[in-house]
Amino acid sequence: MDKESEFLMTDEELRERDLTDAQKQRIKKIEEDDFRWLMADKRGRRIMWRLLERTRVYQSSFTGNSQTFFLEGTRNVGLMLISDIQNTAQSSLL
Repeated sequence: MDKESEFLMTDEELRERDLTDAQKQRIKKIEEDDFRWLMADKRGRRIMWRLLERTRVYQSSFTGNSQTFFLEGTRNVGLMLISDIQNTAQSSLL
């Protein structure tokens, strides 16, 4: 990899590049286990619901001005959380 390409990488990309596949899998498993733990408790689910409400994931983000960009960024965080719920903790919620 040349210096210019390395310069354009984020800190996270640089760290991930140096991890082995086994280390990446271990980190992913730990993150999934942590999320399952959070969602297994009613208090964790209440926290998650509050976060989803604050990210306005179930509301329109269109304002007709540049605030839409900010609201869409906030909403995107909520969508990532919903994805985590669906991918990690869904079986514990059914």
